[in-house]
Amino acid sequence: MDPPTPYNLVSRPVDFGWIDLLIHKLKAGKHSELVVNEVVLKSEKDWLLLVEWYGPVRVKNNDGNPVLEVDVWPDLISVEMERRGKNVVFQLKRRVMDRDVLENFLTAWRSRRGDYLLNGQRKVVLLLDSLAWNWLSSRSMTFHHPALNLRLRVELIKNHEWGVKVRFCVIGIDPEVGLSFLT
Repeated sequence: MDPPTPYNLVSRPVDFGWIDLLIHKLKAGKHSELVVNEVVLKSEKDWLLLVEWYGPVRVKNNDGNPVLEVDVWPDLISVEMERRGKNVVFQLKRRVMDRDVLENFLTAWRSRRGDYLLNGQRKVVLLLDSLAWNWLSSRSMTFHHPALNLRLRVELIKNHEWGVKVRFCVIGIDPEVGLSFLT
């Protein structure tokens, strides 16, 4: 059984293998806009396998439900699996990047081939704290790859009091852009 598209609810119970496949697809960059997805487990054994494979479990402060958190993109994005009775609720969590993590992210992009950011993705939405955003916005909002005809564009999506939500996009450098009025 294939994992659902990001916003679908699954009407039939699922097992450990189904959830494991979903996590592998998330790590591969598929369904990266998963917001919330709730499934019913076939049996208690499936939750125990998840804990064994992806543990340890932590307890949510507000309601006492057990939670597993799995890194999708280390230090940047994780998926949270919260147990609610027979159900498991998934939520993608973006971690807020500070300046050091942001600089490492940009350095890693420049040192690779440059045609992708993470797991083959050309676009990714990340969260920056205010200091990282101030450092970034005081520079260019476009970074050129040192070896390829590519650049990394940064777009502000939304301001928050704790920082900002931004989109990083790998795009080509087209010398013809802006000159179409000549033809």
